[in-house]
Amino acid sequence: MRRLTRRDTLQAVAAPLFGVASTTAIANGSLGDASDGHAWAFETSGPVEGAPTVVGGSVYVVSNERYLYAIDASTGELEWETEVGGYEYSPMRGKRVPTVVDGTVYVTSSSRASGQLHAIDAETGEHEWHVEVHGAATVPTVSDDTLYLPNGQAVAALDADTGKQIWVHELEEGGGMFGPAPAVVDGTVYVGGRPHGTMTAPPQFHALDADSGEAVWRSEQRASFSAPTVVDDRVYVGFDPVLVFDTDTGDEAWTVDGSGSGGGWLVSSPTVADGTVYVGDSDGTIHAFGAEDGDERWTVETGDSITSSPTVADGTVFVGSDDGHVYGLHTETGEADWSFSADAAIPFSPIVVDGVVFFATEAGSVHAVETEFEGHSDGSRIAQGTLNHHHVWSDESPQTISIPADAEGDRIERPSEPSTPDPTPSPAATPSPTQTTTPTPSPTATPTATPTPTSSNASLTDGVGPGFGVLGTLAGFGTAGYLLLRRFGESGTNADE
Repeated sequence: MRRLTRRDTLQAVAAPLFGVASTTAIANGSLGDASDGHAWAFETSGPVEGAPTVVGGSVYVVSNERYLYAIDASTGELEWETEVGGYEYSPMRGKRVPTVVDGTVYVTSSSRASGQLHAIDAETGEHEWHVEVHGAATVPTVSDDTLYLPNGQAVAALDADTGKQIWVHELEEGGGMFGPAPAVVDGTVYVGGRPHGTMTAPPQFHALDADSGEAVWRSEQRASFSAPTVVDDRVYVGFDPVLVFDTDTGDEAWTVDGSGSGGGWLVSSPTVADGTVYVGDSDGTIHAFGAEDGDERWTVETGDSITSSPTVADGTVFVGSDDGHVYGLHTETGEADWSFSADAAIPFSPIVVDGVVFFATEAGSVHAVETEFEGHSDGSRIAQGTLNHHHVWSDESPQTISIPADAEGDRIERPSEPSTPDPTPSPAATPSPTQTTTPTPSPTATPTATPTPTSSNASLTDGVGPGFGVLGTLAGFGTAGYLLLRRFGESGTNADE
């Protein structure tokens, strides 16, 4: 006879109150508000474009007015800012999440026809190098000193120290777009994408050899622009709400269909902790499923869409909602016992460091909220460094956040739109990826332009084919692409952002 577990006991006790494998709705304001713990708010001068990353006592975040910010995690004060270019024409929310490894911040930018990957000193904000890519460079993932970067129709592997190209893998059937933040586990790169064509074209999910870029397997059943996560022999992908592949074969292990209103574009990325998958749905629901078989543990409805990716800390799953709240839900029962109300939708992933919840709103504010919870975010997504992360994945010392009583944060105001840096390419001496001369900002509020050492390499477009760029890719989706452009506008942000 199977022994009763702590989970069995909790579910038995919770069933009359919350229901097992049932849906609980949260009314806005019904939980009260954790405003007493609000430590500080940092106001950027434009909408934030991705989740915050917290490493070495600093919070890193990008806004759409072309700046990367480093913020003191304890006080909310600006440490430095630097221009990293804008981001245009992307259907993906949260497409600019800083990745911080070995003292370097990696962040992307994109114009209508090309993208850039920037490597920036995490302490000073000085630019170390950048490379040009063709298409929409999204969120990179670093593993074993190699940086894996989806950029439009291709995935490139680059040397994390120099940006030199190691290999490139292109989408077949005429191009398309790869999704953000591949999961790199046991020598395999897992990444979603969609081939060029209409929204009804078969989406793809790819497993690539991390050393060579060669295809291990490809699934054409369903996929999305969710960042995947891998646990044991399963790879989990958000698809309103989730689908699961076998890591060895690419066969679909199980799937759960949700509202489908996100169309595989605007979706939450799952995380797995203690045998449970947590993922959001575009209909505003947060789900908990058994990781092995997909059995529904619980669901909770919020007041609006969820594109935020959940994070787990101290027995609580934290997730942002477009209803303007960050919710803390009990991992075992889904009971909502904590929330914080912000000034705008929260489509990005929160993260917990030393019991402090950090999150960003699309209106342009970054927040730190002290809680009674302990420890840091864990779960598979954080452990694999996909999307935002903290010191554990970066192999940094544990962070202690000591918030002073007078912490308030900073507010950035700009009289006019900043100019876009115009790097001058260095002479190409070899046909490998180009690193161009980039401005080197000082760690103050006003960057100064001085040349940095560069190396001469060829563009990442070499060997990838002509490509379509972001605008061309969306145009290829026909009416659906037009509607996406209308929704996201010329600036590349959602109409709600």
